[in-house]
Amino acid sequence: MIRILPLFAALLALTACNPNGNRAQGDFNAAGNDLGQGHIGSGANAIGQGFSNGANATGDAIVHTAHQVGNAFNQ
Repeated sequence: MIRILPLFAALLALTACNPNGNRAQGDFNAAGNDLGQGHIGSGANAIGQGFSNGANATGDAIVHTAHQVGNAFNQ
């Protein structure tokens, strides 16, 4: 159980330091602003960019988590 706590803490830290996740959040915020102001084209573009950065963030999280799990088993 004690080995799980550092892994859980690492996962929580990952969400705060994942640059693609931060970009995706910014993109979706921009999309909401653009769509709210009636800028359909730029809003759709921001949505697409948000999904792209979100996919990259997910990939980053999976790789990072796999490394963390591997390190936890090695200890």
